[in-house]
Amino acid sequence: MKWPSYIGCIVCSISALATFGFLMKFKTTTNTSNIHKNLALATAMSQLSLLIGVDIVFFPMCCKIFSLLLHYSVLANDAWLMNEAFNLYILITYAAHSHSSSTQTGDSSMLRYYVMGWIPVTLAIFGTNMGSYKAENFCWISLKHIWLFFAPCLAINLITVLVLVFTIKEHRESAYTKDEKANQAISIQTRAIWSQVFLLSVSWAFGYYALYKKDLIVHFLFGFFGFIQGIFLFVFYFLLNDEVRSEIHKSPKYLLEYVNVGSSDEEDEEETNEEPQQSPKKVDIPIVQLKQTTTSESTQSADEAQTFSSSSFPSPSSSVSSDAKIRQRKQLPVDEDNELVTSI
Repeated sequence: MKWPSYIGCIVCSISALATFGFLMKFKTTTNTSNIHKNLALATAMSQLSLLIGVDIVFFPMCCKIFSLLLHYSVLANDAWLMNEAFNLYILITYAAHSHSSSTQTGDSSMLRYYVMGWIPVTLAIFGTNMGSYKAENFCWISLKHIWLFFAPCLAINLITVLVLVFTIKEHRESAYTKDEKANQAISIQTRAIWSQVFLLSVSWAFGYYALYKKDLIVHFLFGFFGFIQGIFLFVFYFLLNDEVRSEIHKSPKYLLEYVNVGSSDEEDEEETNEEPQQSPKKVDIPIVQLKQTTTSESTQSADEAQTFSSSSFPSPSSSVSSDAKIRQRKQLPVDEDNELVTSI
């Protein structure tokens, strides 16, 4: 392989392993999430088998083992996509007839999905001649026996497409379409399955063709479609997974943030409730000051009134002394010019 194919395989395998690891970490337990895990695991197996074992031609036994593993993992990848379509059809059908939510109707056993995803592919692999798992320049199925690879893939993908068509038909005819949240989840899963079916088929067609032709453009196309397949797998089956979001909300960190936010809100409410109780205490101080100022002003006004009364209305003793002064002035001597001599 050339470097564009290596980049596409590496990105796709990392995305698939990240999807599988995060779904395991958040302990998702529904059938839908378990199918997502197995699909991601099969995708990672197929990409790693091609990445590690396609060029080890000088080790014949290892070459056959990795060719067998690559054939098995690619068929398992298609089979788990078919399980995705069957699971979506069952959820919509049960919900339409029982008028219940998808989380309550999808609790059937995972055993049938494991059987459909891993066992029939194993039977197909054991029925293949081991001599066909060795090409001239790479470790994969030879061109003479290529129908052993493409025929099962086409059959499984055809079943997946038919199930998706019936799923869309059932969804449009059912009363389940009234639930907006369920419609959004169904739309996400439908787009995820359609995108994975298309990208898986196109990428592996370009991948097998690139190994024979050694053309850089074909390797670019294979790497590009593998890159997009891995990104879409991580986005649709992990980031847009409702169960993952609910588990994130239940995590301790989220609960701690929620408790902190709740306590701060309660403190704000207590402060707002305590403000009217503290308002009379704040008003008491200006009232005392107002009383003091009013008393001082009243004493000041009383003094002014007293002085005013004493000046405007003289007392009898003061009137007597003034009369005596007038009489003394009348008895003073007069000079020659008959002018009154006053002494002040």
